[in-house]
Amino acid sequence: LRKKIFWIIQISLSVIILGIIILFTTFSYRNTITSSTMFMERLEGKKIDEPREFSEEINDRYIEGIYKIQVNNNNAISKTDDITDEIRNYAIKVSNSSFDERYIGNYIYKVGKLGIIGKEVTFIESENTIKQLKTTIIVAFVIGVLGLIIIYIIAKRISNTIVKPVENSFEKQKQFVSDASHELKTPLAVIEANADVLESKVGNNKWITYIQNEVQSMNKLVNDLLVLARM
Repeated sequence: LRKKIFWIIQISLSVIILGIIILFTTFSYRNTITSSTMFMERLEGKKIDEPREFSEEINDRYIEGIYKIQVNNNNAISKTDDITDEIRNYAIKVSNSSFDERYIGNYIYKVGKLGIIGKEVTFIESENTIKQLKTTIIVAFVIGVLGLIIIYIIAKRISNTIVKPVENSFEKQKQFVSDASHELKTPLAVIEANADVLESKVGNNKWITYIQNEVQSMNKLVNDLLVLARM
């Protein structure tokens, strides 16, 4: 009973805690990605392919660079020369991915269609944003682990507290069976001894035989009760 109560509490609270952690990390992740992709959409129509001075909003977002690459048949093409091989490889990789908005390395990206089979990938380089996101996920994971440990301790104590009255009741019942069995042994022994004395004096008698048989049955029952109490 203690184990059942423990696991019911442990599993129930663990599911709640893990659900909250997953929702929190998912919200933080989606909020970071969505905020960056919305910023990309506001930049549509502006020349972000060419080197330019970043605005105050870009500085506030700790954005270190914005890159737009066209990918066609696994070939990454850019109009500027500041695109590194790393970014080109990332562009090819994310263009073949099923996710249109995510992060890779230190870049948050958005994939859009270009023509029939081509794709256009926009990268925002923001190492600090990615670090903050990873830190949030790690902190949430640590909190989740600590929460599970606390839940384990709470479930252990609650299960012990709930079972204590049942355990006491069971112990009292077992003690009662044991005491009653011992108390019954004394009168049964007296009855059996007196029946033997009567038999020795009056000889075989069906009434005495009945008494002896019932005493033997009662002795067996009492012994069974003692075994049950020990078990």
